[in-house]
Amino acid sequence: MSLYRTKSELLRNLSETAFKSAKKLENNTWEYINDAGNRTIRLHDTDIMEFLPRNKVRLSSGGWLTMTTKQRLNNHLPRPLVISQDKRKWFIRGEGGKEIPFFDGMVVPLDGKIAPSKKIQAKIRGEETKQKRLDKLVENYCKALRKQLRETGLPMPSGGDCWFCCLRNEKGVSWGELSSDTEHLMSHLKEKYIMGSLIFNAMQHRGYKAEFWFGIDQDKKLEDYHIDTYVRAVRNYYRTKMGMVR
Repeated sequence: MSLYRTKSELLRNLSETAFKSAKKLENNTWEYINDAGNRTIRLHDTDIMEFLPRNKVRLSSGGWLTMTTKQRLNNHLPRPLVISQDKRKWFIRGEGGKEIPFFDGMVVPLDGKIAPSKKIQAKIRGEETKQKRLDKLVENYCKALRKQLRETGLPMPSGGDCWFCCLRNEKGVSWGELSSDTEHLMSHLKEKYIMGSLIFNAMQHRGYKAEFWFGIDQDKKLEDYHIDTYVRAVRNYYRTKMGMVR
């Protein structure tokens, strides 16, 4: 699958008027005027910024809390507004260096005078609680994965695995990747459902040649290095797909 997508691919769901207004800003990044008349910036399939009336902007990562998303937001946010990161949490910094936690759909003033209302504070607390629960699920899954790899070795991909994880198109892209579905991943986390197809996808996503890593002699006990590599790949895969900052 190409890393660079055409205008028609990225803006396929826009009205004819909005499509004609679009202009390219950066790789996979377009600016257009939406049907409400607001200037909007899209990265891949996500409208990451919508400039609203009364000198405000709506921000969203679309669940992709990645370096690229943060970079694009910062490239087009007026100063003093800037997106920062501390460990695995995003913040938006405004006038006087004041920071509040970032969350999708937040609306902030372009002059940088950020002062969260009670509603926003409640939303922030809810997002933080959600992220903590998700982080715990991922870590518990990784502990179970490490234990299984040590005790029984690496499970091979199988047609009996989750269909969203094992079925692929002619280019080798899984159903889950094609549909951007994350519900099956959440169910695997909760059930600690460990399977070869998911580990294969995680290794591929991490940039490893998955075929090589699944060709390691299965009659031998896995080395700690191999186990660490599989676990790190799966942790990174879940963090990316579930919209957690890596």
